[in-house]
Amino acid sequence: MKRPTNISQRLGGASAVLVLAGTVTLAGAPGAWAAGDYLQFSLDGKSYGPTISGRVFSESMTYIPGAGQTATVWVRNNSGDPARLSSAAVMGHSDPELIGYLGLTAWSGVSPAGRVELGATDSCMDLPEAWNLDSGEETALTFLVDMSFDAPNATQNRDAEFDLLFYLESTEAGLAPRAACEVLDGGTDNSGGGTGSGAGNGQPPSVGRVDGRDAEGVSQQASAPAAGSLVAVPGSGTTPGGLMAVPAGAISQNPAVWGPQGTESPDRETAPRILDARVQSTVEPVIRSLSGTLLIAMSVAFTAAVVLRVWSRRYV
Repeated sequence: MKRPTNISQRLGGASAVLVLAGTVTLAGAPGAWAAGDYLQFSLDGKSYGPTISGRVFSESMTYIPGAGQTATVWVRNNSGDPARLSSAAVMGHSDPELIGYLGLTAWSGVSPAGRVELGATDSCMDLPEAWNLDSGEETALTFLVDMSFDAPNATQNRDAEFDLLFYLESTEAGLAPRAACEVLDGGTDNSGGGTGSGAGNGQPPSVGRVDGRDAEGVSQQASAPAAGSLVAVPGSGTTPGGLMAVPAGAISQNPAVWGPQGTESPDRETAPRILDARVQSTVEPVIRSLSGTLLIAMSVAFTAAVVLRVWSRRYV
């Protein structure tokens, strides 16, 4: 059962237009607002559409300290003007014990940008890097979500969910750059002199149904880019639907455990699970087993030494 989130309600009255692009199949999801398809997305760099269908991250990921997972999303400026792309994370839910221990990083190319700590429920965190895209230009953005090495045991059995927020703003409008969180919090909609009502230039936004289908190939560019197009991509949760995807839900009793090297424990079922943030006590059993092995080895060596000494004295 999906946990409700108020993000769509918040964005519905924001200064820019909202698109919900699920990272799992969202057939039957409510209709989402689209700003003329100025922003388009792809998971393979080939098939683009105004939403994302399918999974962005693996479903069976359980986060432990030091572990993380990456995913790549291609983003295209489908407007007729050059524009600036920025991104942010909006927390739909976070257990307080996880605040400051989950982080998100985004970059294009080979050099990761700064890591942003994911905050409390309803908080918005801007990612530090922005990208300038010409009309029709696309860029591959890599996202990394991870758990800090110093996450305490209090983070066990906790969950969090967040949305990825993308903001595309025309650079030809002569406006000062705005961060995605600023727009989300009610910045002015400059496309028609609005004040955060989402009314734009007085024309009703088009409605896009998130039905799990991608638009094949390259669609025609929107002729008149909005001053700002805001898109929210449901990010992460603990539902069976998948990581980085949908609001949190039930957690299985035995989620699969993945370490920093992506090695899955063979003793646990591979039930799909995301941002479970379960801190697995994997160190203590190893220490106990090593200690036991060492004690046995020392006992054998000591016994052998005693027997050898007694045997040697017997023949002196």
